Amino acid sequence: MKSSQRYKKMQHNFIVNIHELEHDSSENSFRKVLGLEEIRILRETYYLIIPENSPSRRLSFGHTIVYPWGRTTGHAHPDLEEVYFYIQGRGEMQINDKRFPVKEGDAVYIPAGSYHVTYNTGIIPMRFVWATFRLCDATTISVSRVEFKDRFKS
Repeated sequence: MKSSQRYKKMQHNFIVNIHELEHDSSENSFRKVLGLEEIRILRETYYLIIPENSPSRRLSFGHTIVYPWGRTTGHAHPDLEEVYFYIQGRGEMQINDKRFPVKEGDAVYIPAGSYHVTYNTGIIPMRFVWATFRLCDATTISVSRVEFKDRFKS
C-alpha cells in the first residue's frame, strides 16, 4: 500500500461528527449552569418581515434559534400556513400527534390550524427560518392581484 493511500485510510478513521456526540454533562455545561434537567422552552425568535413593520399584508418571515435541550413554544395558527427550513442543528418536530426527526437542510410544511413544536435534541443550537402566509377567501385574492398590478404600473 502506498503511503498516500495509508494516510487517506488513517484520516477516515479519525472523523468525528458533532451530531453523534452526547450532551456535555460537566458542571460547567450550559445545561447544568441553567439547571435544565428536562427539555423546556429555550429559544429566541426574530420577526424579520411582518405586516406590522413592512409592506407585506399576509406574509411573515423570521428566524428562530432553539438552544440545546430546549424547545419552541407549542402553538397553532388557525389562519396561517407555515414553512420551516432548518439551517443548523438536529432535533425533532411535532405536528399535531406526529413527531419526527429534523435536521439542517429539511423543509417542513405546516398546514393551517396544526399544532406544532420543535425540540432540539442535539448538542449545538438549532436554527431555522420560517415563513407564514395568511389564508384568505377568493374575493380577497382577486382584489389583491389587481392592487398588486396597479402598484407596478409605469
